[in-house]
Amino acid sequence: MLFSVVVGAEHASPVLLLHGGGLSHRQWTPQLQGLPHLRLIAPDLPEHGRSREAGPFTLDGAARQVLAVLDQHAPGERVAVVGSSLGGAVALQLLRLAPERFTRLLVTGSAAGLSPLAGRLMLSSISVLRWFQEERLVRQALRQFHIPETYQDVVREDLRLALNSATQRHLTQALMALRLPMGMDVPVLALVGARETFLARRAAQVIAQSFPRGRFAVVPHVGHVWNLEVPELFGQTLNAWLQDGPLPWESRLDSGKQTRGL
Repeated sequence: MLFSVVVGAEHASPVLLLHGGGLSHRQWTPQLQGLPHLRLIAPDLPEHGRSREAGPFTLDGAARQVLAVLDQHAPGERVAVVGSSLGGAVALQLLRLAPERFTRLLVTGSAAGLSPLAGRLMLSSISVLRWFQEERLVRQALRQFHIPETYQDVVREDLRLALNSATQRHLTQALMALRLPMGMDVPVLALVGARETFLARRAAQVIAQSFPRGRFAVVPHVGHVWNLEVPELFGQTLNAWLQDGPLPWESRLDSGKQTRGL
């Protein structure tokens, strides 16, 4: 069984939080501490955090183990899912396996799959990890993802566990195996930070376009792990999404430039 943290209002509808690659449930620390009106379920995915022995990571295996977590902590209940980066890929696989279990899906910074060519290039580059100092790679990730100092120690500890060739190979193979569920009548919000790459933005658009009730939006001024970068904004976004309200920046910015419904 995956290690999981469950916090919040006992009688609220459950919200499943799926962390990004190389991280753990601790990615959601500000949300787990700051949204007591919600019932939040945050597992460590296989080969991550305190679920390292539950690996190796595969997309289908991770989704099935997450379903077992829901059977334990939210039996018979329908669940809203939030997936960050790799967690978004797991969330999309959950929809393929058990669409009846989920009320809505929010993914941010998530891939829409990985082509065979891109996958082979990434796999071939993994072998060079051993030539780089671990701490140097971690510092680079902290800068790239704009991780605030408050959370840097937590992210550093998690990343160190994942910066090995076996884990990175498993994560790359999982993204190569991702196939988007098509045409499911589930509300899907695909977000991307304005500071993320063009490829990340395009992936979010592709995910949104795969669902009749899919929507794509750009979060202004943020990067990849923005739930740590701007926790208050992420909490506001999560609350608005759960209540079918306008996203927090829509009242402040020109929605025609910053968000697009698909």
